Amino acid sequence: MRRPMGSAWSTSPLKGEVLSVKMVFKVSQYMISPRFLKRLISALTLGPIALVMMVAHPITFLMVVVPAFVISVYEWIGFVRAVPRHKVLTAVAGMIYIPACFWAFGALRFMDGDGWFVILILLLGVWASDTGGYVLGKTIGGPKWVPSISPNKTWAGLVGVMIFPVIVLFPVMYLIGAGMRSYEAVYMMVVFMMILGLVCQIGDLFISVFKRRAGLKDTGNIIPGHGGILDRIDSLMMAALFTRKSRPP
Repeated sequence: MRRPMGSAWSTSPLKGEVLSVKMVFKVSQYMISPRFLKRLISALTLGPIALVMMVAHPITFLMVVVPAFVISVYEWIGFVRAVPRHKVLTAVAGMIYIPACFWAFGALRFMDGDGWFVILILLLGVWASDTGGYVLGKTIGGPKWVPSISPNKTWAGLVGVMIFPVIVLFPVMYLIGAGMRSYEAVYMMVVFMMILGLVCQIGDLFISVFKRRAGLKDTGNIIPGHGGILDRIDSLMMAALFTRKSRPP
């Protein structure tokens, strides 16, 4: 029996080659876009500076975190002003959420002994998660998973946010000499980093809910290509709460 042409095409190696070419073209077009270049430049300049300051010493940590807290509060006030209704509820949510997240972040840094290491892994994990979601979401695309809250988020991006932190974890721990002594420890760290990536997405969506209600695309414009401080640390805030609750007091 003769196979339909469509069936032959669906199993042909040529189809895979065509899809690969399209994917490479889409990736290359995305990577030379002005928005991506802005994000890349700001990430490569501001990111390492913030990372070193937050890890190096408690004083430099506070030099980064305190201004970020003040700006975050200011941007949340923008939510309160912009929402057409439920202003009191929006204000109360910010009064609880922002201090709680920054308290958790500070508590992690000022832990006895390994606070700097926890912050290092947390920051790299969050940044890897954001990068994985952004890159896979933009290049692969596909079905949306929360279009009512964030229309740009795809299932491919969700895979990226959970996989990229794991990919970053092992080279970093090897370079700083923090090896894991057992397979159980490796397994627990992999699970933790994957859950951390998912928590980052929840944090992103939480801020997106308020931006959507306020009719705002970004919380500000202080960071080129990224928007406001809350746009940049939305994932980190929820991740800090999760990490603090995951560790003993």
